[in-house]
Amino acid sequence: MNETKKQRKGTWFLMVFIIPAAVLLTVAIVLMTVVEHPTINRMKDMARSLPVISNLTGNEAEAEMNAQIEQLQLQLNEHQQQLATLNQLIEEKDLLITELEQENGQLQEEVEQMEPTQTAEHTNPGNSANEVGQIYENMSAKNAARIIAELSIDETMAHLMQISSEHRGNIIARLDSERAAEIMNRLVDN
Repeated sequence: MNETKKQRKGTWFLMVFIIPAAVLLTVAIVLMTVVEHPTINRMKDMARSLPVISNLTGNEAEAEMNAQIEQLQLQLNEHQQQLATLNQLIEEKDLLITELEQENGQLQEEVEQMEPTQTAEHTNPGNSANEVGQIYENMSAKNAARIIAELSIDETMAHLMQISSEHRGNIIARLDSERAAEIMNRLVDN
């Protein structure tokens, strides 16, 4: 009978205190987790401070954190490579810009040097052409033919157009046959 009384007291104590306390504690923990109560964070921190639990949770957290660090490091390396490539492209473009600016400066100098001669040529274009024609007519046909032979076909045509047809014929007659034929074809086209 004593033994049954003891079992009844143990069962009664279990039913009245232990099981309801365990249920209440479980419900409280679930509610605090869902609500994200700061007490849960403190409890987790306290649990992590225990050696057995910290080994279980710490390794997972550390592994996860290490994986994130590695991933971020890879991204950083990729960005640094892209940055280096872009910096190299910028340097190449800067060099190209510098070269083009130098070339532009040289071309502007050439244009400035050519402008005075062009303005002088354009002030009296009729007089200079007439003067060239007069010079050819005043020299012998043989000497004029030697000069004409050295000019391009376009220059030859421009010069011959300033000379009288009689003197032009004498000069063309003294040129080699191929050059003379080409000049005659051009004269016919004009």
